[in-house]
Amino acid sequence: MRIQRVEYTQPNNKRSQISYRGKLHLHKYNIFDPMLHYINKGAEVSRQRQHPISSFLSDKIKDMKIRRFSTRKSISAWYINPNNSENIIFYIHGLAKNISNYQNLYEKIVQDGMGVYAVEYRGHGANPKTRVSEKRLGKDIEKAFKNLLKETGISPKKVTVVGHSMGGVLASNFVAKHQDVKSLILISPMCDMHTVGERFVLNKKIGLGIPERIYTMSHKVKFIQWLQNFHFNGLKSLKENKVPISIIHSEKDPITTIAGAKRLAAMARKQGSLESVFWLERGNHDIDANKEDVLTHILNRIYNKKKK
Repeated sequence: MRIQRVEYTQPNNKRSQISYRGKLHLHKYNIFDPMLHYINKGAEVSRQRQHPISSFLSDKIKDMKIRRFSTRKSISAWYINPNNSENIIFYIHGLAKNISNYQNLYEKIVQDGMGVYAVEYRGHGANPKTRVSEKRLGKDIEKAFKNLLKETGISPKKVTVVGHSMGGVLASNFVAKHQDVKSLILISPMCDMHTVGERFVLNKKIGLGIPERIYTMSHKVKFIQWLQNFHFNGLKSLKENKVPISIIHSEKDPITTIAGAKRLAAMARKQGSLESVFWLERGNHDIDANKEDVLTHILNRIYNKKKK
């Protein structure tokens, strides 16, 4: 496992190189909440990215159906715990993804003797189409966590929350309200709209599709910046957090930039909650084998487990 571990330094201004795969054609945008249209398009893509269940997990997944607040509609979740472990990883997935897309990660966690509870937001994956927003996704996470505790009887103190990409913001929001969980791990986390890769934001086919003049104006007008900070802002959540945090991020990530990850690390350090940071020389935005190894390394340390 090749890891570069460094201390916090000031973000540089180099432009990120885009390498995101997929076709997310989006022409509408809201300058005050640019992510709103994109997460709905991402939900549509996630429903088309269903992966078949691996042979290793086929007899280990408990497919949960969780009724949403004040509605008959439900969301999906996978509970994978063949070892009946009390150490549970509460997994919150990224934009345009679903719970079937991270099976290699689940396998490694289970093989190390821990359990996984992965929540799938409304409108994503196997769930029926519906409009989504940051607030609604947050409600789904809350409901899934309550279901996890109710169905398993496991203490929150045994649960580590892991969030990837957009799921990193949602995980930070969630943990800010649940300070009794054991730990928080952010993988390629989104910091805020101002640290998302520039070429990704401007690209009409695979990004937000914001016209360059509007994008430039949003960085110069303080009122617009202030309004945008109300949405998908991981920094704001970390100000309220005392739970130990670890951050994993690739230096060449073109979507959620290393500059944003280092701002999150700086905030966590200021609050006294930063446990560890891993800046990886290799990889882009997705969770590859290297990130999986780093994550399981952190989890084994958190739960004081010796790697076999």
